[in-house]
Amino acid sequence: MEILLASAKAALCNLLASPEYLLFLGGLLAALLLLLHHRKNPPENVALTERLSERALGFFDIYGLVLLYLTLFVGAMFTGRFFYEEQIAVAKLGIALLIYTLVSCAIIATARRRKLTIESGFGMGIRNLKTLGLAPLFYLSIIPLLLLVGAALKWIGYEMPLQDNAQQFVESNPTERILFAIMAILAAPLFEELLFRGVIFPALIKHMGPKAAILLVSCLFALLHFHFFIFMLLFAAVAVVCALFWKAADPRLRLLTRTLLAIVLLFSGYITFASGSFHSFLSLMILSTGTCLAYWRTGSLWSSIGMHAVFNAVTIYSLSVAG
Repeated sequence: MEILLASAKAALCNLLASPEYLLFLGGLLAALLLLLHHRKNPPENVALTERLSERALGFFDIYGLVLLYLTLFVGAMFTGRFFYEEQIAVAKLGIALLIYTLVSCAIIATARRRKLTIESGFGMGIRNLKTLGLAPLFYLSIIPLLLLVGAALKWIGYEMPLQDNAQQFVESNPTERILFAIMAILAAPLFEELLFRGVIFPALIKHMGPKAAILLVSCLFALLHFHFFIFMLLFAAVAVVCALFWKAADPRLRLLTRTLLAIVLLFSGYITFASGSFHSFLSLMILSTGTCLAYWRTGSLWSSIGMHAVFNAVTIYSLSVAG
């Protein structure tokens, strides 16, 4: 009995001293602070939703931007033959940065053609930079949910291998790790938030409302980090149908869109679970939901970019320590 008590006490001490426990407590405190602020300053939901809806680009604009990104992404898959094996890791980072830059420039040019500036179209003016200060608080608020999901998956015995990008980082040399960190903390958050939260999210909000838009864009965001290209094409078709008929007058069409959304979410969970990526899928869904809410609440992409950057920075640090 004494041995059991001693081992339980040691386990409890290890838990209380662990970084996960401190992050969990910090996350609960951050969530409490945000909840108190929300109660004290309740948002005008309609006004916040309309603010983002007014920033929505047209369907063909979004289609062209997504097609440009996918075309460049697929084309980049065939560039490995032009480099030596030891050059491939660095070359992939350089090509990814080039793709991010080209698509980001295309997004800004499209917004300007629609008479939208960086500030009016994305809330990224100089005066909005102060919302970056909220990023750590937003990030901490999702930590408890991330840890609970991880603990639940471990409890049911689900194996959680590293995502491909994370595995490449662990196996890379110090120079490559620095380049990986720059891409993950600076370039990727800026580009991905510009595309998903800045372009796709407002368009979905305009046609579907915030709740359904968050679910759909988060699922799309999570899936794009894996290589399910055939499913991505089907997903895109479902997204278009949902956006067009979500608020249709015919109740049968509305039922169809909600059924399709449910199928997409369930099937996305199934294919990632079967492929061993379910934990990453859920983590990315949670991150995307948090960044969507941050952008919706503040009206500035700086808040979601900062939150995304903190998430990636903590992940990079954890991999560096573990690796």
